[in-house]
Amino acid sequence: EYIVASKDTFSMFRQLIETGSMYWTLTAYNPNGNDYTLFLPTNEAIEKFILHNDAFNSFQDLLADVEYVNILVRYHIINRAIQKNDFPYGALPDTTLSGDLLTISYIGDVGQSIIKVNNEASINRFDIELTNGYIHIVDAVLEPIVFSSYEWLSRVPDYSIFTGALELTGLSDTFKIEST
Repeated sequence: EYIVASKDTFSMFRQLIETGSMYWTLTAYNPNGNDYTLFLPTNEAIEKFILHNDAFNSFQDLLADVEYVNILVRYHIINRAIQKNDFPYGALPDTTLSGDLLTISYIGDVGQSIIKVNNEASINRFDIELTNGYIHIVDAVLEPIVFSSYEWLSRVPDYSIFTGALELTGLSDTFKIEST
């Protein structure tokens, strides 16, 4: 309901939620009884994500990749309610709905620090309390890891010699294993 009411700021993530089949989940109570925490990127954050992402030329391209959208949306939702005062330095105490752990870091002086999620998104607004959890507004899209070590290495030109060595020795298959 908060996202729907703030359509000027969060309409793109709302479309991602609907495409990722998470609309009804986020309108309900968590069956585990612990509510949810949503790290909610703004429309501006999603536009920046698309601009700097080689896989998508437009928001429509992103929406068309339903498999990725499913992972992306779930990566922004923690399976329990977590308020700002409960943020640890390091991994959050529960996984995302995609099964991953997010990390919290503090940058700056005590009392004036910026809180970042996965060292990529700053939290601009905290502890928006809802009937089924909390929302924290972030200035960047949290990017789940959806590729193997070998795929990452092969994309980075600085590692072309190492990638070639892995291929020549047959060890590239070892690096192609994705964790679950």
